[in-house]
Amino acid sequence: MGGKPDPLRSLARSIAEGTDVDWEAMAAAATSKDRDVVDQLRVVWELARAHHDGAAPVESTREGASAPPSTPIGSWAQLALLERLGAGSFGEVYRAWDPQLEREVALKIVSPESADLDPSRMAREGRLLARLRHPNIVTVYGATIENGGVGLWMELIRGITLEQALTRQGPFSARETSLIALDVCRALAAVHRAGLLHRDIKAQNVMREDGGRIVLMDFGTGREIAATRAGRKELVGTPLYLAPELFRLEPASVRTDIYSVGVLLYHLVTNSFPYPATTVDELLSLREAGRPIRLRDRRADLPATFVRLVNGAIHEDPERRYESAGALEQGVLEALDEVRNTAQRIPVPPSGLSGAPLGRVPSVAVLPFVDLNREKDLEYLAEGISDEITNALTSISGLRVAARTSAFQFKGRTEDIRRVGDVLNVETVLEGSVRATDGRLRVIVQLSNTTTGYQLWSERFEQPIEDVFAVQDKIATAVVRTLRVQLGAIAEVKSAPRHTLDAYTAYLKGRHLWNKRSEPELRRCVAFFEAALSVDPQYALAYAGLADAYVTLGIYGALPPEDVRSKVRSAADAALSLSDEMPELLTALGCLCAVYEWDWTEAEDLFRRAIFLKSDYPTAHHWLALNVLVPLQRFTEAESELRIALERDPLSLTVATSIGMTAYYNGRYERAIEEFKRTLELDNAFPLAHAFLGLAYAELGRTDKAMSSIETAVRLSEGSPENLAYLGYVHGLGGRPDQARRILFDLESLAQSRYVSPTLFAQLAIAAGDREGALDWLEKAHAQRAPGLAWVAVRPAFATLQHESRFRSLCQRMNLPERGVYGDQAVV
Repeated sequence: MGGKPDPLRSLARSIAEGTDVDWEAMAAAATSKDRDVVDQLRVVWELARAHHDGAAPVESTREGASAPPSTPIGSWAQLALLERLGAGSFGEVYRAWDPQLEREVALKIVSPESADLDPSRMAREGRLLARLRHPNIVTVYGATIENGGVGLWMELIRGITLEQALTRQGPFSARETSLIALDVCRALAAVHRAGLLHRDIKAQNVMREDGGRIVLMDFGTGREIAATRAGRKELVGTPLYLAPELFRLEPASVRTDIYSVGVLLYHLVTNSFPYPATTVDELLSLREAGRPIRLRDRRADLPATFVRLVNGAIHEDPERRYESAGALEQGVLEALDEVRNTAQRIPVPPSGLSGAPLGRVPSVAVLPFVDLNREKDLEYLAEGISDEITNALTSISGLRVAARTSAFQFKGRTEDIRRVGDVLNVETVLEGSVRATDGRLRVIVQLSNTTTGYQLWSERFEQPIEDVFAVQDKIATAVVRTLRVQLGAIAEVKSAPRHTLDAYTAYLKGRHLWNKRSEPELRRCVAFFEAALSVDPQYALAYAGLADAYVTLGIYGALPPEDVRSKVRSAADAALSLSDEMPELLTALGCLCAVYEWDWTEAEDLFRRAIFLKSDYPTAHHWLALNVLVPLQRFTEAESELRIALERDPLSLTVATSIGMTAYYNGRYERAIEEFKRTLELDNAFPLAHAFLGLAYAELGRTDKAMSSIETAVRLSEGSPENLAYLGYVHGLGGRPDQARRILFDLESLAQSRYVSPTLFAQLAIAAGDREGALDWLEKAHAQRAPGLAWVAVRPAFATLQHESRFRSLCQRMNLPERGVYGDQAVV
């Protein structure tokens, strides 16, 4: 370090090389002039120790590390400077290359000449940040002192600040702001749990990564308050976010951070501030006058709960603000619920129907019709009629229709109609029965009010069985006519395409089997769809059924990927040549593009198009979230889509489990466990929820609970390869690598008779401590385009591979973001 004695230069070299230092001896030997520098170096040394104690060993040396991706423009300590990103009074920010971690980082350098920030303060900031590991908080990797300045390097966030986003797009919606607020609150809760305060929450210090992740950046130390009291006239930005008690020089607290979050939310929806000053003096005058501009006066369209949320966060009295980040998060969730309900609410004219009004949103659930034939051979037709009526009603604007999955949970059960309404959140329920005699079809239906239990309408239809299409149309039209007062007009029911009875019967039998979702039934349903097409080659829905069947068989691991891809693509192309407006087909095709072809952009476009055509189709929302947004680590968006799916399909076990899986892949294991337990309250025999519950327990080190849950999943799934692999992985985490190897050998034997994904073998190799073997299996999975590989960047099992160049190369070839979340550590 220029101008400093040799002992200090040797000391800095010892820190850089990671050798031990006798600090007491150094302090005793230092002159009074050098003692401050020694203190600063000790801070850096402690920071480096805090970082490396929790990190995996770095195998490469400085001399043997890989080269940077572009020509350096300079260097700082061991880092190669690649690009200057910005500068300010504090110093400069660079994009840099860390040869030890073999990755790009952001390097923040505080120059020794900085008037606002001294090196020791910068080092303290680094030490605070290094103690935190959270997906929504920037991760610090290291720090050092060079030429009298402090350099702090951290994960490189590719994106924009919320302030930049606000400048580009204008004020945010209440919904988007609420989603951002959830991540900010969760990050802030982690800060406070660590016994720290942030002190500088503002739109410039919150980044939105390109993938959608919200990241809380730089910590502050209250220097802006000191600048204000020193009489500075130029407003630098932060004072607009500061709680009033800080201007009175009272100590910062959790509630001062809460105040800053409230101002952030106010700013995002208005592009202004409660006290819109342009100078410090003006700000102080406005505060002394006590005349903030109320949020409702800025934007009258904001939901009332959101306005109360912001007002509660920025109350002048600290004791009347939210007491914690967790309490604020709960308020955000309540506001988000109202935002969603407001978006779905439809103006309802006064009801002219007898009995109690149906409620604010016209809504209906079509329960599975009952087969009354003595032989019970019309179950497929009864279900098919229910499905066709559901599809017809879904096309009616202003009518909310419960999803098939949830409605069919009541199949074979005798429930009070009011209980059905409560569970499915609908105001009316359609029930029916089917009987066929001497070639004639007899259908009896009734529509009931779930609030009163009263019957609103009932009718009997009896026609030749060939006229089943006409019967379905008449029932749907009658339902809409009964609800016409709430809908405001008699909406037109679109007639379903007509096909021959033989083709239609084969198609319904295929769908009946597909809905059972077991491997034997899935294989059988293919034959029925093909039979329908042999009778009617123009039957677009039968092609869509084939695509669904093969996609589902592939995801269940029952077919090799190459078979799935060719068969789905062939069926989809044939269907699209007949009709390009089938949401079910677009959803199956989106799944193919995501899970097998890793074309994330095309997949998202297909899912969005399906949602545009049929906004109430829960599978499109569900698969968009799980198959695209989660692999791309856009977790907030994924959870939002899953919540939409669950609102439309409240009893869906797969959607409910996927909410927990999203939290699991995001490293939020406690939250994941809560969600899986909720799913198992609906059905304790659902193996997928048991399996991922066990995996979440395993990542928290609760091996006994993990083993119990996954053993249950293995039993319920009759030994599925996926659950056997999870069991082996947990054995490995629990210190039983021999058990993991045994399961690996068992699966290798099973692979002789059926397809087993290489990704499962990769997880077992990790459990057995064979990292190279795991990488080999992942390369095989890539060559096969195995479906389980889509989640490779977010699966915690592969955390130990995150620094491997082969692993990073694999992610790049799959067009996956570089960052992965493993446990509570975010990695670039």
